[in-house]
Amino acid sequence: MTGYLYILKYVIASVTAYYYIRLFVKDSKYAVIGGLLYAFSGFQTTNLMFFHFHDVVAFFPLMLIGLELTMKDSKYSPLFVFAIFLSK
Repeated sequence: MTGYLYILKYVIASVTAYYYIRLFVKDSKYAVIGGLLYAFSGFQTTNLMFFHFHDVVAFFPLMLIGLELTMKDSKYSPLFVFAIFLSK
């Protein structure tokens, strides 16, 4: 069961990082590469024994997306608040 949760956390980390990087690049191939590099970073690999560390890594790009969109337009502030709620 733990293996499936690790897979889910890696997928969430790569997808949220993809969407964050996609805000800044024109070609989506670079966002895919960046999302995979973020998900399989050394921090993730060295902390496989600590299950709860992966939650923060998975939801941190969501918080960055919320902050970036809130700075552009304040109507996205509920997304930023929701991302902070998930990170706690």
